[in-house]
Amino acid sequence: YFNPIFAAPSNHRYDTSSYDVVDPDLGTEADLAALIAEAKARGIRVVLDGVFNHVSSDSPWFDRERRFEEAGACEAADSPYRAWFTFRAPKPNEPAPCAASASGDDTYYVGWFGFDTIPELVEQGAVDDLFVGADGVVGRWVKAGTAGWRLDVMDNMSRGFVREIRKATKAADPDALVLGAA
Repeated sequence: YFNPIFAAPSNHRYDTSSYDVVDPDLGTEADLAALIAEAKARGIRVVLDGVFNHVSSDSPWFDRERRFEEAGACEAADSPYRAWFTFRAPKPNEPAPCAASASGDDTYYVGWFGFDTIPELVEQGAVDDLFVGADGVVGRWVKAGTAGWRLDVMDNMSRGFVREIRKATKAADPDALVLGAA
């Protein structure tokens, strides 16, 4: 299986900024398709690393750096993505990296393992749709020829969400694999 391949600001790519794009440092979607075809010709299946628990703080959904046209969760309390993340009041003397809500007390957020560059996602309708909806990330990349998913931090996901990932994977290809550890 590959480490994350999607666009991200870091070299480890566990901070996804787009699930629609192969990181340009790795190549293009056409390059991935060619690699999958060559691997298949040699009896090798390509499994992707599914990072579905957190995203980049520099993604359109969070937009801590305020680079995207639409307001991300970090820059506006009324952002359509605000419910995708958990916000809280800052601790004493802790800088508040995000825009405050109307009450002004929820300016900090939960990052996976405390890292501020990878805010954790909240499993809920729109987030679930991103990954397992009819046009979701899971099915799209399996239909593109990958052989399934290795789930990053699966133990941080609900059983229900993991089941939905499996269901979307199998709908795209009944022989595809979902691998993870709890």
